[in-house]
Amino acid sequence: NLDLGFRYTDDHYSYNPGYTEDDYTMSTTTGLGLASPSAPKTKGNKTNRDSKALEIYLIDEISFGALTVTPGIRYTDVDYDYNLGETSISDTLLGVAASYDLDSNLLFAGVHEGHSLPGPTSSLTEETSLGFEIGVRSKGDTSIFYEVTYFNTQFDDMIVYPSVGAGNVSAESNVGEASTSGVEVLIGTALDMQGFRVPMEAALTFTTAEFDTTMSSSDDDAENRYDNATKGNKLPYIPDFQLNLRAGLEFDKLSTYLNYHWQDEVYVNGSNTVEITGFAAKLPDYGVLNWSAFYELTDNVTVFGKVANLTDEKYSVSDLPDGYRPGAPRVASLGLEFNF
Repeated sequence: NLDLGFRYTDDHYSYNPGYTEDDYTMSTTTGLGLASPSAPKTKGNKTNRDSKALEIYLIDEISFGALTVTPGIRYTDVDYDYNLGETSISDTLLGVAASYDLDSNLLFAGVHEGHSLPGPTSSLTEETSLGFEIGVRSKGDTSIFYEVTYFNTQFDDMIVYPSVGAGNVSAESNVGEASTSGVEVLIGTALDMQGFRVPMEAALTFTTAEFDTTMSSSDDDAENRYDNATKGNKLPYIPDFQLNLRAGLEFDKLSTYLNYHWQDEVYVNGSNTVEITGFAAKLPDYGVLNWSAFYELTDNVTVFGKVANLTDEKYSVSDLPDGYRPGAPRVASLGLEFNF
């Protein structure tokens, strides 16, 4: 069972010397303010820029009775034509997945390569990764459904680019090696009562995400998110533990659900200890409760109501790009869904 596909993109960038970019300031007392409008930029040595990219993939699904094997290959070729010269990058990625049918259960596993390409004017090494997963899930009509998965991904030559949103990274660079691994567990059931059902579901994710090499510090005054990261330190913004709980009531035409998501505290920099411009090295854990309800007016029309962050929890989700960023407050919505 063969699947062959391709994607071709041709991007052209024309420099606009009349483009302006205003400067803004961020203050803890006055908030966001315009510092000064900018004058049109000069063209300098910037010229038109072109890039052409071709990707081709081939997947084959092969069945041997209860065993199904799915190998795949992807070829990538990118040509950049910038004012600093021409650059070409090409590589081939391999992957294979497999599943084994055990009547009421399904065993599955996979190994796949990945990449992130450096930019056209960059001297960086291509970022590569190797991901592996193995697990088991229930199948068929069972009163309790579940899935348990172990995952592991190794990153080599991780690429970061200068960006305020990336945490004041001062220069593009390969920051080294890292790895993520963990276990995902999903379990659920639906209780049949007289006249209604009670679906319940719990999902848990345990993750270990670490630097596998020691990062070198930047030489400028701006704090680099990867400065002072040593082997074994945790990667920023990846929680060790996440939990999602969902329960509801389902009647003939009416259904309503509560969904609770909680995630562990996270580090915001590679050092795991250094405060950045007055901000703590960690963001605390938080939990958010959401509610939703649906009522079928007809076979094709459903009215729904939703309230996100039902308890109006106040929490921080980031300290990028410049200061703490709060999570969404309580948001209510009402709507109609039409099926044609």
